[in-house]
Amino acid sequence: MGIKSIKIKNLLSYDEIHISDIKDINCIIGRNNTGKSNLLKLIRFFYTKLERRDALPPKLNNNYSSYGEISIEYDITRISKIVRGHKNNNNKFFKQIASTLLKQAYYERLSFFLTESKNDKTFTLSLKINNDESVQWSTKDTKTLNIINHLFPYFDIETRHVDLYDWDKLWVLISKLKSFNTEKISNEEIVAFFDSKIGENSKSYSDYINKIKEITKTSKYGYKEKVLNYVKVGLDGQTFQIDGKKLEIQSDGTNSFKYIEIFLSLLISLTRRDYITPIVFIDEPEIGLHPKKSEQLIENLYEIYMSFKKSKEGIEQNKYATPYPNIFMSTHSPNILKSVVKEFGINQQVLHFSMLNENTNIRKMNSTYDDHRFLNIFNDNEARLFFSEFIFFVEGVTEQELFSNKLLTNKFQHLKNIDIYATSDVALKYINPSYSNTAIPYIVLYDADHLFSFDNQNKKFTLKTGKLSIAQVRNKYKYSYIGSSNFQAKRNIDMFLKGLNNTTIQTDSNNINITNIDWHGLINRINKFILSKENYWITSTTIEGCLINEKSLILFKKWMLSEVLGNLNPKNIGNIDEIINSARLSPYLNDTQLLQTCESVLSNNPAIQTLSDQNRLFIRKLKSDLVKLLSRRLNTVFPDDKIQSIVLRLLFCGKTETLTATFNKNFKKIVPVHFATEISNFRNDFTMLGYLTEKTSGWVTKFFDFSINEIEKNSADIKGFHDEFRLIFSELSSILDRLRFR
Repeated sequence: MGIKSIKIKNLLSYDEIHISDIKDINCIIGRNNTGKSNLLKLIRFFYTKLERRDALPPKLNNNYSSYGEISIEYDITRISKIVRGHKNNNNKFFKQIASTLLKQAYYERLSFFLTESKNDKTFTLSLKINNDESVQWSTKDTKTLNIINHLFPYFDIETRHVDLYDWDKLWVLISKLKSFNTEKISNEEIVAFFDSKIGENSKSYSDYINKIKEITKTSKYGYKEKVLNYVKVGLDGQTFQIDGKKLEIQSDGTNSFKYIEIFLSLLISLTRRDYITPIVFIDEPEIGLHPKKSEQLIENLYEIYMSFKKSKEGIEQNKYATPYPNIFMSTHSPNILKSVVKEFGINQQVLHFSMLNENTNIRKMNSTYDDHRFLNIFNDNEARLFFSEFIFFVEGVTEQELFSNKLLTNKFQHLKNIDIYATSDVALKYINPSYSNTAIPYIVLYDADHLFSFDNQNKKFTLKTGKLSIAQVRNKYKYSYIGSSNFQAKRNIDMFLKGLNNTTIQTDSNNINITNIDWHGLINRINKFILSKENYWITSTTIEGCLINEKSLILFKKWMLSEVLGNLNPKNIGNIDEIINSARLSPYLNDTQLLQTCESVLSNNPAIQTLSDQNRLFIRKLKSDLVKLLSRRLNTVFPDDKIQSIVLRLLFCGKTETLTATFNKNFKKIVPVHFATEISNFRNDFTMLGYLTEKTSGWVTKFFDFSINEIEKNSADIKGFHDEFRLIFSELSSILDRLRFR
């Protein structure tokens, strides 16, 4: 391990942060302007000053304080063991480490009254930035600073600023990753070697060098320059290529991909048998890459990572226990996040950056998962949620279809900033921000039957204890004190439970409508005073009940009639004209014959067929008669508006207030036989409308587009629209209000 932790105080967007337990792979995510790049800037500044180069100091976060500070804690356990090894006693560099870094680390521990663990030795280096722009290190020993810079070199790649056609920065990387004892090699030996190989007993090479020295003076090579020149001599050349081709003829995306890939491969490969542990920060590696190429980048990194990793005790050929570099990746790419989480397991962490009171807030996410089922379904859609502003978890495609409706989002603009995710129990458990430990607000929408079960025999509602458990919620607040919001929540729950236990439910004769309590009002209070605090919300029945209710009944029937007139047309078959002719010449005399004729001639076919004038007029009359029959049958069999709305809800896969549906096995046990028969007959009579009533038929979009257009047509302005919308879709409006998070 290289870095153990980073502390930053009062600099840029950071009031005070502490990133601990740094892993091999550290993925940094968050929205724009949350301070991700500031981490790169501050670590870069720290190392720029470590190399004693000039740089403009970062601004203080709060000018009322006189300074800011960057502290990096380094793990020196391994180098300590190497230095204290008997065989290294005569190594000059190791002696220098022992007399500086290890000595200071020892006194540092004493000064803080810490006991040194046999397995964990650290050294913390701090840089103070004063408000007069001066800087001050926590140690005055320049040798210690040099050693830290040598043992833990820092690199960064700002992908958007990389020169994709000039990779010379890779030579800087190469020069810092290996420790060679260059002091044993003298210039005289090198000159003599080339004289012997080039001049054939003459001194042509040394004469050439001497003439250059007579003409000009050069500064001495530093250690890294020497290493780099020795390395280059051993290679075939110094110009980097991709598959033997020049960089200039490659695409930007290919060059970016290969540059980062080669950089990371060198970083890992060249440090496996050394005591140097580099740190690298890559800002937005996904820039210029196809999403699948971003995934390939991480997969290739994982392959080289694992190719050197020991998997068992003892000696393994070409496998090492050497600590890996610390790699930081700041990304907006769900593909990169997904690949890091799935590939690197416990060797990665995800840091979520957000803003809190105008300062950067950093949370370490729970990004390791024991449940392989979740890892199997963890893909781009799931990873995308970690970048969300607000997550709205729903049960299925119907809810997703509704809340993603384009006309709805245009009227309720805050929906555009919300990610809607149709979840499963497994996915919800791990993506839920409460588990992942992100600062992302969220809410989970459930149907009422996840909380309630109706006992038809005893006429009681009982509470379930599965996905939603009021008992578990109450248990969280049992030690709350009087006057606190939690105590009030506990009181609300107690009052609700008492009322529920003491109430016998009364229903109408069909056992579908609750008559002795305001069911919608009760659900609203449960949501507002109990569940909302826990990031849950329930519908009074199902999402279909939010759309089909007494207030929206007129609009819904109007839409159904428009569907018949607009989208129920002659079947798209070759002999349709003949079939219509036959039907026209044998006119229907009663309702049964009318329905039979409609069944034989009409289907969901938006494209209108080319018909004779007589047949076209016949179809127009046929559809008009069907509309009248549909309206008459509905009003005759189910005369009450409340019952009508529930019946239509049942036909469109919704539920009653007693939480039963036609597709439930117990439906015929709860409702009277005659009512179940009437529902079945109504569905059978109007089978030509069956294309609408399936859960995934698209009826939600059709009805809602129709509704919004109708409300807009009758509204003078946007306020009038929202007032009318709230009146017609009151339950849906409450959900939309709950989704406002700004």
